[in-house]
Amino acid sequence: ADGAGLLSLVRIPEPDDTTAARRALEAGAHGLIVPMARSAADIRALLDATLYPPAGRRGICPAYRAAGYSLRSFARHAAD
Repeated sequence: ADGAGLLSLVRIPEPDDTTAARRALEAGAHGLIVPMARSAADIRALLDATLYPPAGRRGICPAYRAAGYSLRSFARHAAD
């Protein structure tokens, strides 16, 4: 998707599969498709696991593909 200038969306199996959600985002996905979300609480829990502090509790590591492997680009990426 990146090579063609397209946004990439990844479908995660369940709304409570926060590991799959974080892995997809760390691999460079621009967004998630969340099937079977039954309540606002499901989405809030997923957001808490996938957003960076202070909005969520996702861990911070600048050395991954979507951040371009640098702290400078990570700061810009985290704000998105």
